[in-house]
Amino acid sequence: MIYLYIPRYLFGQGRKILLSSHALQRADQRRISIELVRNALLCGKCEKTGKNSLRFCKRFRKGIVVCVAVQKNEIILVKTGEWKKS
Repeated sequence: MIYLYIPRYLFGQGRKILLSSHALQRADQRRISIELVRNALLCGKCEKTGKNSLRFCKRFRKGIVVCVAVQKNEIILVKTGEWKKS
């Protein structure tokens, strides 16, 4: 797992972000670098898609990186990352 931290000014309260091993494997298979995932999480648009589900989207030249995550207390666990055609 990889740990990231979102500062308070970006997400209300400071949050810890964990990238699951599945998310890392899928990102590698889909040719999404960790830097793109990090930028999507820190600078992208956050949408609440369910009770505890979040989706982070960020547009890049190649397309849109979408990271699907689950929020548990003060931790955001990223489940997967994928490309979406722009």
